[in-house]
Amino acid sequence: MTAKLKLLYIMHSLAGGGAERGGLTVLQSLDTNIFDINLGVINKEGPLINDIPLGVRVIYVSPEKLINRLTAIRFPGRGMIESAIAVRKMINTVKPDVIVTVLPVVSLPMYVATFFTKKREYTWVVREENNTSATVGNISSSYFLRKILRWMFQRAYSSADYIATTSQGVKQGIISYLKLQPEKIQVMYLPIDVQNLRTRASEEIDWTWDESAILIAAGRITEQKAYDVMLRAFAVVADKLSVRLVILGQGPLEEKLKLLATDLNIAGKVSFLGFVRNPWSYMSRSSAFVLSSRWEGFARVIIEAMACGTPVVATDCDYGPGEIITDGENGLLVPVDDVEELAAALMRVLSNEDMSIDLSERALQRSFDFDMSRIGKDFEDLLISTAPATRRPPGL
Repeated sequence: MTAKLKLLYIMHSLAGGGAERGGLTVLQSLDTNIFDINLGVINKEGPLINDIPLGVRVIYVSPEKLINRLTAIRFPGRGMIESAIAVRKMINTVKPDVIVTVLPVVSLPMYVATFFTKKREYTWVVREENNTSATVGNISSSYFLRKILRWMFQRAYSSADYIATTSQGVKQGIISYLKLQPEKIQVMYLPIDVQNLRTRASEEIDWTWDESAILIAAGRITEQKAYDVMLRAFAVVADKLSVRLVILGQGPLEEKLKLLATDLNIAGKVSFLGFVRNPWSYMSRSSAFVLSSRWEGFARVIIEAMACGTPVVATDCDYGPGEIITDGENGLLVPVDDVEELAAALMRVLSNEDMSIDLSERALQRSFDFDMSRIGKDFEDLLISTAPATRRPPGL
């Protein structure tokens, strides 16, 4: 029997974000006749733990137990060391041909783990799915700390053999911000399983709202997603139409946003539902999907809404939405942090049925461009081409 390529795909957790959902879809799309697929998880927790594709071996090492053998004292950087130890243990367990690390929360510990590797017998692919400079800027307002973080990113990403970015914008941002060589960076969009998503979207939900129009938003409730702007725009719309805003997701700013909704006199028209396993059933029944982000890496959730046949109104932020949506054709794009423009775009969709139907149909067509049947093969080709030549099965 021909040996398979050993892949170790490492994520921080199985949280319900786009990176985690997209990662599982990537693994689902790979040919198990070619790949021995191993999913490394630093924190074995999150609502997607039951969505791991068949044939994928889960590798988990408890970093807390490992570090506690050394010391019980808390110190700066302990989390990085814990994760690096776990990553190193995963590598020793799998002995992979190709390693893919998803997001800096894994890629930086992976870089630390390479210090203890005398000779690499694998290739390392960094999977960057967010706006790197915005991520660093959001971590701290300290100029000194941002400089340190930028240096760490530069060292880690330069050490990787390849970088796969989730959009053209992220690629160009990395080249500009980290001064990396363009030839080692390849754009690889996150795939979705359109047919399965549409099947899930038809599942019944407890839909009890009386308003004539429903707006859906989904994503972590953080500064990045700019839900404060969304609420202010929604207040303008709700003053003129019978409409409800439903927010799917969790995050540290939820209570603050609920207070803002009260201040804007829209608390009774806004529903915070937290994480839901099937957001697509809500999307498919809504009047429009709203994304108000200040920055993104790709915004895979836009494509999910499109696949549900739902019109999309999104900010034209760096990066992602402008690569997915053609403004006025398969969705609407508005400037970042612009309450008036966001409200006006929502009004256009909600008050013009012909436009809404046209956007819905074209959005669904666009979603198939990102189906895993197309993009999955690109991932396979990338992983095969990056594997050490001596480790590739004959014929690959």
